[in-house]
Amino acid sequence: IQAAGAAAPEYDFVWTDLTLDAGGWVTGMAAHASTGKVMCRTDVGGVYALESSAPLASEWEWRWLSGSVRGKGAWSTQSLVADDCDDNGNTWLMAVGEPQENSTLDAYDGNGVYRTTDFGQTWTRVFDQDSFAGNGDDRHGGEALHLSKDCSTAWAAADRGLWRSSRRGDLGSWKRIDVPTAMFNTTAGTGLAAVATSTLPVYDARQKLVDEEIIWLVGDT
Repeated sequence: IQAAGAAAPEYDFVWTDLTLDAGGWVTGMAAHASTGKVMCRTDVGGVYALESSAPLASEWEWRWLSGSVRGKGAWSTQSLVADDCDDNGNTWLMAVGEPQENSTLDAYDGNGVYRTTDFGQTWTRVFDQDSFAGNGDDRHGGEALHLSKDCSTAWAAADRGLWRSSRRGDLGSWKRIDVPTAMFNTTAGTGLAAVATSTLPVYDARQKLVDEEIIWLVGDT
């Protein structure tokens, strides 16, 4: 505990540039909680992992991970999230695709949510019922994917609404969740940009203390 009026601690950080041979912009980063594994996402160049063969800064590099993902818009990444319940840090979800206003949904057959269980060596599509905005305005709006603390529930904020999987994002487990249409324009291709959840302790009808789930959304009106 820092005493009142005490000087703040100083940290002697050394910053080093790392080359990322990607097209477009880096729009976000994510890290696994226990392993510290890091990925970053770009708007047109796919996703990359930060790796090193030695603890020296000069040995760190970004490795491209989107080679196994095919389809138009599949390298336009709107969101990345690590599955922190995988102790090895190898399971991740990413949301990719082009916004609807860029073209029709069918024209961008790479749209969807993908999962890797080998830290990006391979990806499998687990959701393709909506489109995302990896190269649209919403790419700067936050993370469109969210996993609950126990990793059992996955959420996706997409162009046409909010989606939830009660089986960790498994294929075929996604259901659309109604949101107030007056608050979010989910019919014009602008939709939702980000989702997160938290819990709030409340008392139920029997005065028993329970945790109520709160959903936080960012979107266009």
